[in-house]
Amino acid sequence: MKKIKAIITILVILIGANIALAWEARIDIKAGNTETGINIGQRVDATDGIDGLYDVPALLSGNLQAYIKAGDEKLWRDIRREGSDSVWELVIESLIDGDVIIKWDIDRLPSEKRVELIDGLLRIDMKSVDSYIYRNEGVKTLRIEVRR
Repeated sequence: MKKIKAIITILVILIGANIALAWEARIDIKAGNTETGINIGQRVDATDGIDGLYDVPALLSGNLQAYIKAGDEKLWRDIRREGSDSVWELVIESLIDGDVIIKWDIDRLPSEKRVELIDGLLRIDMKSVDSYIYRNEGVKTLRIEVRR
């Protein structure tokens, strides 16, 4: 009986540690009536490079396209290794006039890290606000930084 309790305790600790060492957030992008999105995150078993387990190539078409630029690759989902600082390059291409709205769920971001959306010199604390709006420029490159 003591062995079973010990095994259960160890499993609970391991499962809890895995949950604490993983996060994923969706970033939604909208221009006019068109929407798209990307996913970023970190997991202990992911790599900082392109891997087939968590990273998903972008299949781009239409008047609004968004992707994570990772070297020569364009991704809709990019999960990096937990335990390191990460920077994602978010590229948004739009043929739609007007504002582009970027939204995210603050509760999906890691609470113990700093998370910023960077547009040139402007740094937005993504854990304080849940959206960012800019006037469409055709192609826009932003950065998302996650740091301890």
